[in-house]
Amino acid sequence: MTISFESLNVACTDLISERVSWESNELAASNARLYKILAACYELYRTYATAKEGRDLINKLAERHRITTDRTTPASIKLIKVVFGSEPRWRASSYSQVFRIAEAQGVLPADFAKWIQDNGGCEAIRRGTPKSADQRLLEEQAEYQKGIDCLAATVPLCVFTPELRIFEKAGYALLLCHVNADGKITIYNAASVPDDSHTTAAIRRTGKAALKPHAANAITIRLDKIAEEKAAASITTAIEDGQLADFSNSEMLAVA
Repeated sequence: MTISFESLNVACTDLISERVSWESNELAASNARLYKILAACYELYRTYATAKEGRDLINKLAERHRITTDRTTPASIKLIKVVFGSEPRWRASSYSQVFRIAEAQGVLPADFAKWIQDNGGCEAIRRGTPKSADQRLLEEQAEYQKGIDCLAATVPLCVFTPELRIFEKAGYALLLCHVNADGKITIYNAASVPDDSHTTAAIRRTGKAALKPHAANAITIRLDKIAEEKAAASITTAIEDGQLADFSNSEMLAVA
């Protein structure tokens, strides 16, 4: 085989085309199916792991499938190992972490698959990887359009003609006003021009709240915080299940 820059360039260009096609078709379809399976696992986790009776059933199922675990292994890992197998070991741990992040953010089982897709996949969620510029742009466009839809469906508080023309063109804008003690509103000036960045940001916030109603109450949790909560939850679960003595009122137990 004769080597040259041109032959290398042609070969790599062909491979790039194949890779793009694979990512857009086979990989995308495979991921979509994986997220659907994970969503079903997540629903089982939310249903069974919240009470001792459900966790006992998960333990029994893990034993039936000869899944090796210890007393502090979270129910989510046991359930994932039953469905996906014990190997590779990192898989159950990674998916379990995604479950815990979803649970902390209030993601419902019905929204789980789309939540993974929208956030760049399991690994991006687990690592907290920022979204790409294209992803952020698409998200902002969806939020803005949702905000416009919300405004269109809202009954206006009032409609009036000002004494002076404030704007030279039509569009959405922000106004600087004062709320009087008697409830009347005094408008002084424009706080933006129609459809500028400040206005679109306000509209996007409206759309974001409508698209993700749980986002306002969600707490941003760092991975190290999740690890701390995971350790504490595992110990609590072990105590509840009678697998570990309760030393919580003494100085013998410390959770790092």
